[in-house]
Amino acid sequence: MEHVFKSKYRKPVGGILILIAGIITSAIIFCIAFTIIGINMQDSNAVVYSSIITLVVFLVFMYRVFGIPLEYVVNDKEVIFVRKGKEFKKFSYSEHVLSSYVVKHSTNGIPTNTTRFLVADNGKKEKKFVCALSKKDFDEFMGLVIAYSNKTFSDSVAAEQGNIPETSNVNKEYFLNKEKIFKKLLYLKSVGFTIIAILCVVIGFILLYTGESGAEFLFIGALICMVLFILVLLASVAHVKKTTPERVSIRNNAIYIDDVILNFSEIEKISLTPHSYYHGSPNRTLRIAKREGGQVYYTLGFKVDKVGKMDSVFPKYDEFSFLLEGIFMNVPGKFQYDL
Repeated sequence: MEHVFKSKYRKPVGGILILIAGIITSAIIFCIAFTIIGINMQDSNAVVYSSIITLVVFLVFMYRVFGIPLEYVVNDKEVIFVRKGKEFKKFSYSEHVLSSYVVKHSTNGIPTNTTRFLVADNGKKEKKFVCALSKKDFDEFMGLVIAYSNKTFSDSVAAEQGNIPETSNVNKEYFLNKEKIFKKLLYLKSVGFTIIAILCVVIGFILLYTGESGAEFLFIGALICMVLFILVLLASVAHVKKTTPERVSIRNNAIYIDDVILNFSEIEKISLTPHSYYHGSPNRTLRIAKREGGQVYYTLGFKVDKVGKMDSVFPKYDEFSFLLEGIFMNVPGKFQYDL
């Protein structure tokens, strides 16, 4: 079966946003060029030269954007990048190890854009290729790529060893240490509040020492920060504990989450935080969409910032994610990572 994903720039909203970005960029370039040529160099043809420079920049910008493959095709043999109706790049699962790479851009701490890549490793060199897909499409795209890649690997192992690895008859049980949640959240959320509170106290003492007025307000501000910190911490702990199960089991054809039983046949899609991710929210989550409608959500510990480091709440999260990935390799699209 072939799955086709269209570039987000080919969608109406994406195209309009790119056009607006191109116009704004061109306007800025024109202003800069006119300032340099017309004012500093006092050239009478400043408008003409500035317009030419702006047009060139605009055309290069649009070419760079729309020069990215406009369609991404996934089948059980390979991934194909298509541009102008023709195959541009091709990555077979038997010759490449395919994975994802996501870069979140920000300006002054404010998120501005996200660039998503398909990483292809042919055993000699690793290359990254931009995928102009929305988050929803990219998650589904990589879910299919992972499933087909695992199936190809499994088939090759079976061909060499003469047996097929069993992933359906599993019986694994995992326990989560909910007692570690408070300590983890205390560490994660204390930094910002502590810095603000300390600054308020230090500035307050300086004003008090120099005889300036207003010191009492800074001490009150520090006190408010501490109260807010305690309230936010308690609310976060309550939410995380409520959504965190004590036990997760995978047996035969179902997943058991505490007393809840979810048969694989009843599940429409499973979305899981990658074990190697540490961007965004510190929580690792599991979302399960049901065939009859509705969705269940669970918190499964916290992200780690170093390879090989284990989460104190769910130490075997890596094993759990790989197990789910392998179980659904024969049902492409049912399991995907939340990228």
